[in-house]
Amino acid sequence: MSKPTNFLIFVAGWFVFGPLPVAGADWPSARGNANATGATAEALPADLQLLWKHSAGESGYEATAVISAGIVYVGDVDGTFSALRLADGSEVWNQKFEDAGFIAGAAIADNRLFVGDFNGIIRALDASDGALLWQAEAKGESYAAPNALAERVLVTSEAGELLSLDPASGELQWQFQIEAPLRCWPTVVEGRVLLAGCDERLHAVDVLTGMRIGVMRSPDVDSALFDAAMARLKEGGAEIVLLDTSKIDFDKMGEAEFKVLLAELKADLADYLRGLPEGLAVHKTLADIVAFNKANADRELQHFGQDIFELADKENGLNEPAYIQALATSRRLAKGALNGMFINHRLDVIVAQTNGPAWLSTLGKGDAFSGPSASQMPAIAGYPHLTVPMGLSGGLPVGLSLIGPEWHDHAVLKAGYAYEQLSKARVSPVFQERLESK
Repeated sequence: MSKPTNFLIFVAGWFVFGPLPVAGADWPSARGNANATGATAEALPADLQLLWKHSAGESGYEATAVISAGIVYVGDVDGTFSALRLADGSEVWNQKFEDAGFIAGAAIADNRLFVGDFNGIIRALDASDGALLWQAEAKGESYAAPNALAERVLVTSEAGELLSLDPASGELQWQFQIEAPLRCWPTVVEGRVLLAGCDERLHAVDVLTGMRIGVMRSPDVDSALFDAAMARLKEGGAEIVLLDTSKIDFDKMGEAEFKVLLAELKADLADYLRGLPEGLAVHKTLADIVAFNKANADRELQHFGQDIFELADKENGLNEPAYIQALATSRRLAKGALNGMFINHRLDVIVAQTNGPAWLSTLGKGDAFSGPSASQMPAIAGYPHLTVPMGLSGGLPVGLSLIGPEWHDHAVLKAGYAYEQLSKARVSPVFQERLESK
């Protein structure tokens, strides 16, 4: 059988090879998206007309192309990878790789192209100019395109491997192996990678596989709920690392944090009040509110005091050296503690019980706080912190916190979603007239 040497584009922008995208739309993977739907909301025109074609010369095309930002990316069977303008087929760049051939399509994410060849080499290319960013080696050739997610690139091979690679470096994150070739595309649905193997089986592999999760376990967690959550994470393939937080100076961190709270409360409340439409609020500063409360103490302070307001009103602004020092101290301690755990234990995320169940607030007595709190360090450091349902404690909902390194928001969201799909811990709320307080 002769090799297909021409790459054809029709006026509607549809490719003749593989799933069909709409004109001008992005088509970042061989099957359109991570879920492999291969679907588009646009209807295929009844009459297709040839717009342009691109010749591979003595070579041929077997791989499906991908499209991003008006550029078509495709590799030929003799190792040349090309970028072509979708509008007219003109060449943007091409790169020739020796002893290579592309029979599987590519995937594109964050301006990186990922593609495997028939020698088992997986490459990451700069989508702007085709420069090689990194390459990794599988044990067998690639018959299917990679699936590029934000925090991993999934690749299958003829040797029965499913590899999860770091998109930035190509470093192996984890590996799944079967005793038969994997020629299928790694489809991702609800936190699982679905694989149809040549062993006549459908394999479902949890995306959490290989993820290292640090666990901050407070003495006052709900043990039954927390243990069940850790069991779900282990079942999902995550490696659990118990963390020692005994050397973290929470007292010093809290003292500095409280100083910051007082100073910013006074400054920010004044900014808010002064920014309201004229005549909406007669009080313009925290001092005005403190004075009003004192003047009307029989009504305003009959159930609680205003100690924190009065402390905050003594602050001297956000340019005060003491405030600047407290802000720096709190951030240094929080970031240092979190970074130390992430780096020393090579963690992807840290989990903890978010807090205790909703507590009872009583007039004259205040709040009966209960349980741990996971929010302090990520809030001070400015690191991503997601809470997902962990279950009910005494009939009230309790959350599981997932904390990530700085700028790793998407990884935290993906881990949280995967946990939700594994645990199904969310309970629909119901109205209860009475609850026994702990």
